[in-house]
Amino acid sequence: MMTNIEVVKAYFKYCVDGKDVERVSEFFTEDVVIHRPDCPAPLVGLEVFKKGLRKMSRICTTVL
Repeated sequence: MMTNIEVVKAYFKYCVDGKDVERVSEFFTEDVVIHRPDCPAPLVGLEVFKKGLRKMSRICTTVL
């Protein structure tokens, strides 16, 4: 079993930085609600969240 920090690192490594949005369902449920400062409204639902991740430019995240 992964620790909380390992789960967070895996999410960013695979889904955000790696752009493997199909793996999002490993970390979130269908009824996810994401609040981001760069979005005018919350992203509601897994498919909407995946679409939002696909639109993001390539980034590299550092989790301390």
